[in-house]
Amino acid sequence: MSKSKHTIVNKLYFKSPPLLRSFIASIYGYKKRKTTYGSHFMKHLSLLKETEYHSTKELQKRQFILLKKFLLHASLNSEFYRELFLSHGLKVDEIKNEEELRALPILEKEQIREYSSKIDCSVLYGKTIKSQTSGGTRGNPLVLMLTEKCYQIENAYIPFSFSWYGLKTSNRIAKCAGHVVVSKEQTNPPFWVSDSLNNSLYLSSYHLTEENLEHYIMELKRFRPEILAGYPSSLYLIALANISYKANIKLKLVRTGSETLHDYQRDTIMNSFDCRIMNFYGSGEACVKACECPEGKIHLQMLHGFTEVIKENGEKAHHGESGRVVATGFSNYAYPLIRYNMDDEVLLSEDQVCKCGRGGILLDSIIGRTVDYIITPEGEKISQFTKLFRDIDGVKNGQIVQDKIEEITLCLVVDNTYNKKAEKIIINNARGTLGNTIRINIKYVEQIERSNNAKFKFILSSLDKEMFGQQISNTDSNR
Repeated sequence: MSKSKHTIVNKLYFKSPPLLRSFIASIYGYKKRKTTYGSHFMKHLSLLKETEYHSTKELQKRQFILLKKFLLHASLNSEFYRELFLSHGLKVDEIKNEEELRALPILEKEQIREYSSKIDCSVLYGKTIKSQTSGGTRGNPLVLMLTEKCYQIENAYIPFSFSWYGLKTSNRIAKCAGHVVVSKEQTNPPFWVSDSLNNSLYLSSYHLTEENLEHYIMELKRFRPEILAGYPSSLYLIALANISYKANIKLKLVRTGSETLHDYQRDTIMNSFDCRIMNFYGSGEACVKACECPEGKIHLQMLHGFTEVIKENGEKAHHGESGRVVATGFSNYAYPLIRYNMDDEVLLSEDQVCKCGRGGILLDSIIGRTVDYIITPEGEKISQFTKLFRDIDGVKNGQIVQDKIEEITLCLVVDNTYNKKAEKIIINNARGTLGNTIRINIKYVEQIERSNNAKFKFILSSLDKEMFGQQISNTDSNR
């Protein structure tokens, strides 16, 4: 569809009455099903189920075969990788193990944009599907094409991960993850649209204000979802409203993704809906997949790609250590990304054996964006604030803002149960993480602004990170 036609369709959709919008959403959902649930989807889902309880060593053998096949494709069909492999002496036919891939440099987003035409192999494929990343902190999204096979493989991980909890994609599901289902200027409900053909309810992430949350809760009670999926920040607000309005909505599962899931959010969501949480990690670039199992461990999906965890000094992270994610996805032959810097930080589990019996490299947590950190006056980078709001009544939302290296501001949205004692505990918690030299301010706000895609940033910094590059120590700041 051309851009002008797409704009006209959007205008007509937003001007339509709610029932018509839901009808349109159902038709769209039906067409999407036809694209999603094809032969590649079924084949990959069968492979995932077949290998679900294979050991990590068995998965590594399969992973290496897929890696070599992917590298061979890139060397033959991508001008960029052909030149890169040659300049770094990488001979795909002679590779003996995954570690030899480290001969290649890490690929940054800026390089992808610069050499996009040389990386792109989509001309070899007929039908392709456009994928767009969120844009990160710079608001500059990366746009690339996926093969139809890749698109179906990506979607196979949803029912696969649901099956770990005894659920299916046919279970009633409500989603709140940045879908623009109503006009952002709309002030009255409904702030949602239903897809009756797929048992789905799409909730707007842009209208989660104090005065609107009761409407969300009433609609969820009517819809009776079994699964609630979306951004942790959005689901956290809905969980608080479920408690506040004594709605007693119970779920079978909450599936979070696309943002860092903080401990205080996890605790509130689980207690509110009396269910488990599955934290899911993926990317629009189709480079990495990881799913949290019922035992609370996050399993990297090794048949999806080869994932490296690299420490700040460039060395490979060991079990129990954290580092940034460098990913090589196997599914997208239209736009191969090899040793791609995801700009995300994860913590490897010290114990790499899970009680659930499933294999795969294990993570304890997905820490978040590597560019999201506070810089102390001593030059230390702090990205983890796990205890800041935990077990503190009255805090509905919070954000850490840094505009000067000598101070931070904690922006808080609170309710009438919040008091001075809670404020003191928060400052002490922040001081315990950041030290005594940085100035800590507290600012009370009505709400915290979100990005254009409705994502919430826990840490918002306007500092020029390169300016302070020489000051930043390599000390592990995970406290």
